[in-house]
Amino acid sequence: MNIAEIIQQLGRIPLFSEINIHDLKPHNPYYGLVQWVHEEEYQPGDLLFVQGEPSTRLYYLVEGGIHLTQVSPDETTLHLGDLGPGDSVGETGLLLGDYHDATADVLLPTRVLYLEREEFAQFLASKPEFEQLLNVSAAVKARRALPSYDWLRAGELVIFAENRHWSNLVRRIGPPFILLLIAVVLSYPLLQGDVDVGLALGALLVLVASVLGLFVLWQFANWHDDLFVLTTERIVHEERVWPIHKSFEEGSLENIEDIHTLQSGIVANALDYGDLTLQTAGEKVEIDLTQVGHPAKLREQIFREITRNRARSVVSVRGTVREKLAERLNPKLTSPPERTLPENSVAGPSVKLFWGVVKDYFFPPSWVESEDGSTIHWRRFWVPGFFRHLKVFIPALLWIVGGLLIFYSLLSPKGQFGDHNLNDLIYWLAFWLSGSAVLFAWLLWAIEDWANDYFEITPGRIVIVYQKPLLFSRSRQEARLDNIQNISSESPGVLAGLLKYGNVVLETAGTQGQFELQWVRHPDKVRAEISKRQQAFRRRQSAIEAQRRQGELLRWFDIYDELKHPEKVHAETKRKFEQRERERNGGNQ
Repeated sequence: MNIAEIIQQLGRIPLFSEINIHDLKPHNPYYGLVQWVHEEEYQPGDLLFVQGEPSTRLYYLVEGGIHLTQVSPDETTLHLGDLGPGDSVGETGLLLGDYHDATADVLLPTRVLYLEREEFAQFLASKPEFEQLLNVSAAVKARRALPSYDWLRAGELVIFAENRHWSNLVRRIGPPFILLLIAVVLSYPLLQGDVDVGLALGALLVLVASVLGLFVLWQFANWHDDLFVLTTERIVHEERVWPIHKSFEEGSLENIEDIHTLQSGIVANALDYGDLTLQTAGEKVEIDLTQVGHPAKLREQIFREITRNRARSVVSVRGTVREKLAERLNPKLTSPPERTLPENSVAGPSVKLFWGVVKDYFFPPSWVESEDGSTIHWRRFWVPGFFRHLKVFIPALLWIVGGLLIFYSLLSPKGQFGDHNLNDLIYWLAFWLSGSAVLFAWLLWAIEDWANDYFEITPGRIVIVYQKPLLFSRSRQEARLDNIQNISSESPGVLAGLLKYGNVVLETAGTQGQFELQWVRHPDKVRAEISKRQQAFRRRQSAIEAQRRQGELLRWFDIYDELKHPEKVHAETKRKFEQRERERNGGNQ
């Protein structure tokens, strides 16, 4: 297809309908779009794209026919319709990179033009003025305006991001804002007067107004940083109360069974805001969307993503079964992949200096990974432990320092003991050393008690171990990663925020209850690591379940084939019997 024909076809795509195709000439910068257009042909039986796969292309059908089907979570196949010449599909994938919600089966010899997302993004980056001419649908335009977040996983996309309803902000800042206006109105005439009392009162009102103004700004910042986010994989509540508190909660869409909507009162119904409560099988996820706008609309969006998630899982299993059956019907000899043996390496002995040993004892590392990276140990950060055991540190410090000062004064030429006999000094020294030993033992106990507890994550489990020094007690709590319903992290307080430590809470289903990783370093990273491993574990479990179902299905086909063609079974049995007889006779000779 020549350039003129490609330009003519581009003008029929709704996304480019606002662009004058006659402007696409070699001297025009928009002409560069043509070089990114690809052409491809398909035959009947081919698949243009498959439901659940990443969508990264915009397709335009030049000729042919395509049938669209969709698999629902209950494994029902829905027929969505057909595409013919002049139809296009994939605007969302081109501009956002979402997942396909349908499978496109080629019915007739088909020729398509398509644009790749990455190449189109490069073109828009080089010609930003071109983006203003695109006829983007309202839904895609709204999603393109959504922010991105550093905690998003690879392939995870934001569906919506909402603050609480503006009425919540009004309730927060309404009273102080009214007081602020009153203070400003009253202070103005007083500051214009010449009386000292009036000036002083006016200055006081200005101070009050400044404090109220800062309080209003603080409340606005807190409202703005209180955010609910729905992605293609989970729902997240991120909250910052600057600079005191920071929290992050997340729940997987796979766990949500039902959503309860509540709009209480005339005002809530008139302004269309309310609460959404997320429920799992027998449990309630602690992420409740309270006082959000358009709750019914948000509820539908959440259910839509839940349905898409479950449908993708069903399609994935079907696709794997289809591949296994294709291999069974058309076996191909494939050589196993070559294994690359790791090089032998001998690690030299590591010699730790005395200071290193002392440092690791009193300030143990907060995050330790195994050599293969499969297991991570987290220990409590030492700073909150120091504040918690000040009742030990302060007496020990005062006793030791005070005793040293007393001995220094006693041993000086003008010391209190003077000509006293040496026995009195020895008794005093023994008393001080005994007290120091007791306090030092108490101090070591406190350090050991804080450092002994640890948290461990493996590819399949989360483990919390609490243990007292000298084996006085030891408890172990663990759960499979797929039992975790939602994960939250928080940094309570200004110091925790500055030093980046806090708590991570895991809500599990059933009787296991709550797991709390207290006072870990970098709680956001710990939460993200747990969430990442939980997702990987679920995918492995889904693959195992799919293989189990595939095995069952293939066994059914074997039994069906045996019942339908018993002569094949008898012939195969006879062949194996004759082969064993030949081997036996050959061995006897």
